[in-house]
Amino acid sequence: MMNKFYFNLYSKRKKIGISLALIIFIISIGFYMIKNRTQSINSNDAINSVSAKNNGEINNIITTNDPTCSDEDGLTHAEIESEYFIKPLMKYPEEVNFKGDRRGHKTDENSYLVFEKFTAKNAIGVKTEYVYKIDMHYNGGDWTDNNNWEYNTAIIEDTSTGEQHTYYGGK
Repeated sequence: MMNKFYFNLYSKRKKIGISLALIIFIISIGFYMIKNRTQSINSNDAINSVSAKNNGEINNIITTNDPTCSDEDGLTHAEIESEYFIKPLMKYPEEVNFKGDRRGHKTDENSYLVFEKFTAKNAIGVKTEYVYKIDMHYNGGDWTDNNNWEYNTAIIEDTSTGEQHTYYGGK
């Protein structure tokens, strides 16, 4: 009878030990995943970080792949031309690499708000990811002529630090 008691006690301890080991294993995997997860920011997160500070204008944004956005309304042209204005604002303009995921919307007749992610070297020469928001205006004429466009405000944000720089006016 005593052997049966010890066997049952041993069996219960073994089950508790296995259960505890399994719980500890699951918790340690959870901590490992949290510790080692990659922190990547997709286009929408980066754009949201800039737009959140600008009264949530992201809600009105349409993508260039949207069928309602055509070359007729000039948004695609504004998106292409916006890169012309952003590049010279960077410390190393020749190192600017645009991601091509442009977004924006028409704000007024011949006026557009454009967002895009890009990478460039920062002030100390380290490659960094940025997102910009630029308020563009088309003055008429050939849209491919950069002199027919101007911007009112351009905001460039370092997506890793959240640091923003604002630039006013330019042709």
